Amino acid sequence: MEHAGERGQPGNVLVDGGRLSAVIDFGCLGLGDPAVDLIAAWHLLPAGAREDFRAAVGADDAAWARGRGWALSVALLELSCYRTGNPRMAALARHVIGEVTDDRLGGGAPRRSTTVSGRRPACGPTRRSAGPW
Repeated sequence: MEHAGERGQPGNVLVDGGRLSAVIDFGCLGLGDPAVDLIAAWHLLPAGAREDFRAAVGADDAAWARGRGWALSVALLELSCYRTGNPRMAALARHVIGEVTDDRLGGGAPRRSTTVSGRRPACGPTRRSAGPW
């Protein structure tokens, strides 16, 4: 079993023989929305594989839309928290934001640079930047 974080995937993903074998994540355990489990579609899968995943899990339109919303929400929070202190997590967040945006706009939308401005986030390890905080 290999830790997929070595290959640019989230650090809580385990792979065995090139196939997903486990996801270790208790962060959304108490939310009560099964659509939270669909976040992986945008975090882990290329666009072409999402419809197969959706069919395999039997997600209806409402659940799929909520899953996409959860994926975007989590990625925006990650970007806010990690943009200055953890470039690897910030890059993953930007990737997910692009995937969600492309998916919602039919895949043809050009990617734009995603930035978050404002106050220093109160989460995750950060280092002081040259910014106003």
